[in-house]
Amino acid sequence: MNEPSHSTSDCQAGWYRSFVMGVGVYVATLIPIVAGVVAGFELLTPNRDIPYGKDSLLLRFAAWDGGQFMDIMDNGYQYQQNQISNIVLFPGYPILGQLVRKSTGLSSAASLLLVSHICLMVTLVFYHRMMRLRFGRDDLADVSLMALALLPTTFFWRMAYSESAFVMLEVLFLYGMQRKWSCERLAVIVGVATSFRLVGLAMLLPVAMEFVGRNRTETNRLSATQLGKGGLVVVLSLSGLAGFMLFLCLRFGDPLVFARGQESYFLRPPVSALDHWYRLVTFEPIWATYVPGSDCYWRRHAPTPGPLLNLQFWNPIWFSLTCGLLFWGWFRRILTDTESVLGAALLLIPYLGRAEEFCMGCQARYATAAIPAMMVLGQLFSGMPATMRAGFVMAGVSLLTLYSAMFAAWYFIL
Repeated sequence: MNEPSHSTSDCQAGWYRSFVMGVGVYVATLIPIVAGVVAGFELLTPNRDIPYGKDSLLLRFAAWDGGQFMDIMDNGYQYQQNQISNIVLFPGYPILGQLVRKSTGLSSAASLLLVSHICLMVTLVFYHRMMRLRFGRDDLADVSLMALALLPTTFFWRMAYSESAFVMLEVLFLYGMQRKWSCERLAVIVGVATSFRLVGLAMLLPVAMEFVGRNRTETNRLSATQLGKGGLVVVLSLSGLAGFMLFLCLRFGDPLVFARGQESYFLRPPVSALDHWYRLVTFEPIWATYVPGSDCYWRRHAPTPGPLLNLQFWNPIWFSLTCGLLFWGWFRRILTDTESVLGAALLLIPYLGRAEEFCMGCQARYATAAIPAMMVLGQLFSGMPATMRAGFVMAGVSLLTLYSAMFAAWYFIL
């Protein structure tokens, strides 16, 4: 339900509460992250050679993809066939990093981290406000915010990764849907999101549904003016991706080179197109993770001998649980149709795009970005007894710390 109309003072009080809660939760959940990175830097032996000139605590926040984003800022986009290249990463995040670096003089790593943490604070503030508007309860918004911020895989949101910026745009999009922003305004957000991650295309479906719903007539036909506005909405929604593809066409002569670069990122050898899609349709990447002898068996890519701290073990489970949350939210009408479609697209695009060859790698962190499912989780979390919630909080803090330590030590935790 939407929040009933209130006076200006009530609205200001609501925003004040959201600001205090968002910033407070950000600060509180930053503590285990910093503790984990410090522990990984000081206590753990790096699991591989550090691919930087001079190692430092700051650079440990920029492991794995963070180093690739830094390389884009320092040396631009590179692509060599059959080699791992930074061409697979979208430009929105390093562009923001460049703007911060030029305006502050900070290093590439520090600039990227500043972008991530500012975006995360904005995300948490707007998420709290959105949940208050969506469900009309302050207590639910408070608890939902804590549940979101303590999810173990959100440690990526505090690193030099584009996750927090993308999630911020997604939350702003959902907030805008609540406030009935114009479709053109929503489309601008979608366009910006597609410059950060390809999965931003998932937001195009809810925009289209919203546009059709607002312009529905008795004859179900759109006028020429409405068709023109619809075309503008599509163009704006695709602007970020189109701009990146134009750059790639001019720079490399191939607008799809970002997709071809993905061919060098795999955990098992490529197969025929028929076998590839058969595996996806039969959910083979999910169940094969737990089959000894399979080339996707989690122990083949294990940073630790046990399953608890191994995301290769947990990726299919997190993905499946998120799908379950989304289905439950749709079935119980906790989510609207547009929210359900958005969540489904945010899960389906990464699954179809990378799950087979990457053995479900990264699917847990991708699934965490499916905010509609996290909204359902927040509502379920708010209905738990306080003692049970306290147990989940302790588990969340512990895993945030441990995952951050392993990430900082360059363990294979993706």
